[in-house]
Amino acid sequence: VEAAPGDPFRFAPVSVLKGEAAVLPAVPFLLDRQTAARLDLDPSLAVLGTWSEAGGWRRFDIVSADLAAFLRGIPALDLSDPRTRLDVFGPMQGHPDEAADRMALVELASLPYPVLRGLEPRIDRRAFAGRIMDPVWTDWAPVMILLMGLSDDPADQTLVRRASEAAAREGRRNLAPWATARIEVDGLEGLDWLERVILADEARTGSEVRDAGLALASHAPRQDAVGARARQTMGDLARRHPDLAGLIAAALMDGGDWSLA
Repeated sequence: VEAAPGDPFRFAPVSVLKGEAAVLPAVPFLLDRQTAARLDLDPSLAVLGTWSEAGGWRRFDIVSADLAAFLRGIPALDLSDPRTRLDVFGPMQGHPDEAADRMALVELASLPYPVLRGLEPRIDRRAFAGRIMDPVWTDWAPVMILLMGLSDDPADQTLVRRASEAAAREGRRNLAPWATARIEVDGLEGLDWLERVILADEARTGSEVRDAGLALASHAPRQDAVGARARQTMGDLARRHPDLAGLIAAALMDGGDWSLA
């Protein structure tokens, strides 16, 4: 959508990526000054929006002409396969166009962790440090943390260790992805850390224990020593925390472990 002809304070659809233009009702959003200034400065930009009968209109990012061209090709792709989604959106992570970068993070966040592990991360540590503290990026913090854990850069791995220690010490939000990233970085030593610092601590809250369980569940499908150890630890966790039985059963099933059936 862009500014409506004859009414500079409202939007009007100019291109339909998927669906029929004839059924679209008027866009209810007012065109704010900041967006109007950007559209005036660069006529190739547009605002991405969606409409459905159930949800009505929703506004998303300002998009460039290149990103709009990419979006036009999306309806022709079968994105039901997580690995296809990884191949399509993985290269967009860290894109200089923030709208493209956010779109990549949204799609990558929907992938099962065993699939996400096949991605070569392109997350910049400085950008990550700024975004992880920015409320605008709060919804994408978990997937950014997981991507940081996949990095083979020693400085990135040091960041993961320090941040996971802080998250565990302070019961901080995003403990689950930080613990998942810590295991990714340190393998069996990361599992030792999780068991010692969280699972062996009787003072931990149910939420913190569940976060630890989620981290174990992320690695349980792995067919290596880390996966086997994660499944074993989940078995012990099931006996001590039967309220986590559903989470644990699903993770063990994904890992092909029926020992607790």
